[in-house]
Amino acid sequence: MRPSFDDTVALVSGASQGIGFAIATRLLEAGCRVALTDIDADKTREAAARTGHTADRVRPYALDVRDAAQCEAVVADLQQAWGPVGVLVNNAGVSGRSAAFEAQALSQDIDHVMAVNVKGVLNLTLACTEGLRKTRGAIVNVASITSLVATSAHMAYGASKGAVGQLTKFLARDFGPHGVRVNAVAPGLVMTPMTAHIADHAERHERMVRRTFLRRVGDPQDIAGPVVFLASEQARYVTGTILPVDGGHTANRPKPLRMPRKSRLPMHPSSDGLTTRNAP
Repeated sequence: MRPSFDDTVALVSGASQGIGFAIATRLLEAGCRVALTDIDADKTREAAARTGHTADRVRPYALDVRDAAQCEAVVADLQQAWGPVGVLVNNAGVSGRSAAFEAQALSQDIDHVMAVNVKGVLNLTLACTEGLRKTRGAIVNVASITSLVATSAHMAYGASKGAVGQLTKFLARDFGPHGVRVNAVAPGLVMTPMTAHIADHAERHERMVRRTFLRRVGDPQDIAGPVVFLASEQARYVTGTILPVDGGHTANRPKPLRMPRKSRLPMHPSSDGLTTRNAP
């Protein structure tokens, strides 16, 4: 039996393309009324039109999840139009610039990436709290396999998704007594506009494919299905879970990650004669 919803109000952030758009369309197919949000107003309106649904089923909103006041305003408008949010999907996210330990690049990345990927999740969750408690609804956060293992991804991105994973567990603890479930999916490599550049690097792309048991990269629809499941009554006894959706990547035997030489921390002898690394 496929997950189904009876006019449940769903809000999906980062929904103008890629994984977010796939999730929004699957929720619409399952019977939700869906609010699509993204930072680009034009792209969000275009995405709403691409769903093929009318304004009584889909509403686009321009939203910068870093801004708590914007989150509250969007949720208030949505609640006035349709009622309280019963499904929240925190999908909005950005990557970083540097995969290696490069102090200047990491310093520039960390504030921006954390503001979107972590504080954005919290801002939108807090704005939806009243409605979620009223509906005894569900939250699904889009984390990453970098929540679970260190990969070749950008360092700031990996740290932020690790935080999303832990935030999911703590929110599950605090929302649980109110009947609200909180889970996360941890996608592996999925071909979206944000990851399209990886396909231009054949060796890296092939290496990542080989690490998956299914020998392929993911498609946004591969992520949308598990998200809709976790949001539905079919997962009514599931909360605080981070579900890898990665073709078997994290189950594969890991190999040591070879870091660029310049990223390695300097070695210094300790007072007891052992060699230690200085932490940054």
